[in-house]
Parts: sequence; C-alpha cells; structure tokens
Amino acid sequence: MTTHTAIVDDRDPTISYSGNWVLSGVTEEFHSTTTFTMEQDASATFAFTGTSVTVYGTISARNLTTQPTWTFTVDGSLLGTFTPTQGMTADVHHQALWSSPSLSLNGLHNLVIEQTSATTTGVLFLDYIMFATTSASLSAYIVDDRDTRIQYNPAWQFFGSDGDFQHTSQASQNPGDSLTLQFDGKSISFYGDVTSATVSGSMSIDGGPPTLWAPLPTANRTNILIFDSGDLTPGIHTLVVTATGDQPVWVDYFLVTPNPPGSVTVLSSSVGSSSSSSASPSSIGSNSTARSNSANATPIGTIVGVVIGIGLPLVLGVSLIIYRWRKRRVEGQAQRFDIAQFSFSTPFVQEQGMGGMIPSNKLTREMMRAGQRHVAPVPSVSTPSASLTGATGQQRGDLGAPPPGYDSV
Repeated sequence: MTTHTAIVDDRDPTISYSGNWVLSGVTEEFHSTTTFTMEQDASATFAFTGTSVTVYGTISARNLTTQPTWTFTVDGSLLGTFTPTQGMTADVHHQALWSSPSLSLNGLHNLVIEQTSATTTGVLFLDYIMFATTSASLSAYIVDDRDTRIQYNPAWQFFGSDGDFQHTSQASQNPGDSLTLQFDGKSISFYGDVTSATVSGSMSIDGGPPTLWAPLPTANRTNILIFDSGDLTPGIHTLVVTATGDQPVWVDYFLVTPNPPGSVTVLSSSVGSSSSSSASPSSIGSNSTARSNSANATPIGTIVGVVIGIGLPLVLGVSLIIYRWRKRRVEGQAQRFDIAQFSFSTPFVQEQGMGGMIPSNKLTREMMRAGQRHVAPVPSVSTPSASLTGATGQQRGDLGAPPPGYDSV
C-alpha cells in the first residue's frame, strides 16, 4: 500500500482543544492560521492512524524570562518536550517542534499536546500536524516541491525562505518551463508565491484544455492558492504546470484529496478528459460469473443456426468471385492492349502538412492553396532580463519585491 504524508491544519475539527486557546495567523503560515494559548495545562488532542507524527508551529521571538514548554504524549506515553531558546531575533515559521519515533503499528494513535506553564503572551503557535499513513481516510495529503514524484522540465531553480512550506520552493526560469505531477486522488490544489504582477502560467489535467492563471495585483505574496482542479473522478491523474510569461512561476506545495476508501483507481488515459472509471472488486467478480454461466447455457440449435447463417453466404460469395474472374480473363484476351503506350511520368507535388504525394492533375484549387503553405519560423525565446539564482546565497536579481521574509539559500 502507498504511504502518504497527511496534513491537518490547526483549525481542523479533528483537533480537540481543552482550555483557553486563541486564534491567530499570518500569511507565512499554512492556510494563514495558527492557534496558541497562554494558559497552563491547556491541551490539544488529535487521533490519527499512522506510523509517525510531527507537530509544526511558529515560534515568536518573545524571549520571556520563563519560556513556555509543550509536552507531547502518544497513547499515554510522554515522548518529548519543546521549550524555545532564548536570544531569538525574529519569528520562525514552519518549524518542526517535535517528531515522534517510529510507531510500531499503522493503527489508531492518540496525540496530546499540553502547555505546562502559563505565559503573559503568545510564544508557541500550533500551525499543523503531519503524519505518515497508508490510510485513505484523509482530508488531504501533501506533496512538497522537493518531492521526487514531481518532474521538472528543464530543471527549475531551488529557493527557500522562512515563509515557504518546509522552508523550500522552486521557480521557473523561462517561458515554456513545465512540471508534471502524477497523483492518485479526486482533486488537487497548487500553492505557490507571487513575486510579480505580470507572472502567468497554465495548468492542465490529463491533457485537457489548459486553465490560464494570472494573479491579482493586490494578491498576497506567499501561500497563494494558484490552482484548484475541483472534483475529479477518483483515479490516477496527471497535472502539468507551464510557465507562459517572462516572470517566474513559483511552486511551494500541492494538496491532494485522496480517493474514497475502497475505490479502485484507474489511470486516466483519455486526452482532454479528467475522468477515469472505478468499480468495487465484488461487482467485477459477480459480472464475470454471470457472463460465464450465460455462455454455458447456450442451446446447441442456436450454435448450428449461426454456423449455417454465416457459412452459406460465404460459399456463394466465393463462387461469384471465381465466375467473374474467369469472365474477365476471357474478355481480356480479346481486347489486349500495349502497356507501353501509357506514361507513368505524371508529375507529383509535395503538399506540406498533408503527409503524402498527390498527382498534380488531381489537385483542386484548395489543395493548391494548401500546397503553398509554409511553416512559420519558430520565434526565438529570449531569456528574461530578470536573473534567477539558486542555492548560492545570491540575491534574486530584479524579480521584483520578494515575499515577506524571503532570503535565498
């Protein structure tokens, strides 16, 4: 079975909060939301089916005299704690606060997060929880930009910032750059950053018509929902993202809604359609049995009738062909002609785009016009004036104002 990385936002109803928790959030955070508490013994409980779990959050640079501590308990066993360090100069987002060891079973587990001391202001903010699982009963699983399932053509530039999911992102370099992601699910959403008001791109599912995208001038610069496929037929689908302008398209992560439990996924093969078929194993087996029983019950008389009905016309047809062949042979001896008087030097012309040779005396006016068509020269694609740099520590050139907190790595 396939193992996915499921993600649960802090506002997900499957997380149960006890005590006084406060809603918060900025654009750098997942779905732009977090939840925090200043109360001692306040807790958050989450039940999941998986083999490991990680808690992510935001750490505020408060540097209190007494920093808060969170404890992490799984199935009644205290497995870890987290206390912010002193001397922080800036807030940190998408920080892994704690990761569990490997859990023995891919079964149901209970995670409890508890704050063991009171504070005068918010310091630790719960952002999201991720866990490894083979279960299909998920709200969504995540595919980060560095996931090996994503194929970049050609290679895109690596970047990263505090506001990026997992602190990583990638950007196209030229018009025509594309990425391909095959996913198993019934919908997909694409999130990225915006560094220019003139950026543009297209998204296509299973070879269907592309959806064009251009951001609003007032759009936030991080954690932007760029594309949402909407509901698809459960199955295996392929998403293609293509940069269409001279400004880079940024990729941060994808959210996939998995197929319903028990569905049989089929690779979508029809170009221009995002649908694929599904059926339960039990219905497939019952149909096969019915067909087999029906075949065994066919009467002998029916089989004989079919053989006679097909064989008799075939015999008559062969006899007619032989009769006409003999007749033409006799007539040909009386009307013999000299093949040398016929010329096979009729000129032929090549019509571009039709893929064949056509006798010139058979060309219609429209075909003549088609024969004069020519292939227009492919316009050269110039490299954008804005230079992109990767993980070299250099700046992003003149790509415009970067998203908040961006520093190239």
